Amino acid sequence: MTSTSKRGFASMTPERRAEISRMGALAAHAKGTAHRWTSDEARVVGRKGGKVSGERKRAAFKRYDSGGDILPDGRHVDPLMRKRGKS
Repeated sequence: MTSTSKRGFASMTPERRAEISRMGALAAHAKGTAHRWTSDEARVVGRKGGKVSGERKRAAFKRYDSGGDILPDGRHVDPLMRKRGKS
């Protein structure tokens, strides 16, 4: 039997969670282990994320075009409608 009571961070107010996050960030900066993104680093990482996202979408459509019966959004497709170019 599982409990449905909130535990840990789920039981805290958003303000308390933000306070704890702030303390962790300050500690990391004081210790010297925190990472600050430069605009160039952020740009490179953002480009990589967008590339992966696009590749996943193209792969999903490729599977659909090769005869799959499920669209990337989970809808089922009638094979007869697919032959007519409708979904």
